[in-house]
Amino acid sequence: MTRLVRPNGTALLTLVAALLVATWPFFGSFTLASLIAGLLMGLSMRSWNREHPATVAVSEGTPRSEINLASIPVRGDAGGLFFAVGSVVILLALPQLRWFLIASVVCSVAAGYALIAWRHTRVFSTRGDLSISLR
Repeated sequence: MTRLVRPNGTALLTLVAALLVATWPFFGSFTLASLIAGLLMGLSMRSWNREHPATVAVSEGTPRSEINLASIPVRGDAGGLFFAVGSVVILLALPQLRWFLIASVVCSVAAGYALIAWRHTRVFSTRGDLSISLR
């Protein structure tokens, strides 16, 4: 409980409450179902852990690693394709976010075109070989 009285904890709790109030008209039923499902899953996981405690003991001096989404490999294989298609489907399924998908596609095409044009003028010399011109 002491974390909630710290300035960062109070700010985070306030932001979570504001987010819940702001998104309730759009995601109210989903939020309620997620809270109930999360509570039931947490209780079932806790009861399972009481019956089957972890056998690996972590000492107090050992730093615990955090989950980092940037370290998850998304390659050009089927997993990467599923990730990309799933992201697009999620954006298309929510009507409020379709404009975000369209704007993202337009901006990424423009940035890609500008990057290709810039690299074409800077990287390749006039002879067409792969030498880098230093200007």
